Amino acid sequence: MTQAITNYGALIAAIAATVGLLGWLSHATRRMHRSADTVDRVARLLQPDDNSPGLAERLRVLEERTARIEAELHPNGGRTARDAIIRMERRLDELTGRPPANPS
Repeated sequence: MTQAITNYGALIAAIAATVGLLGWLSHATRRMHRSADTVDRVARLLQPDDNSPGLAERLRVLEERTARIEAELHPNGGRTARDAIIRMERRLDELTGRPPANPS
């Protein structure tokens, strides 16, 4: 009887260890799958396809747009948005009789 209990105990321990190992393998597999999905998403962002440009092209376009906006914020003798705003402000000051807010 004691031998049978010992055998059943060893069998139960082996089953528990197997179930624990399968649970751990399942968890590890899910984590690897999520990691692979993340790597796949990043790879798709970097490479252009028919539906969208790649990340490098997107960054190039953003840098060009930013450069154009920055260029409009510095006076260059009359052609930028800032120059136009300064002209409108000066003309408004002349029409209203107010002293200029910024004499420069």
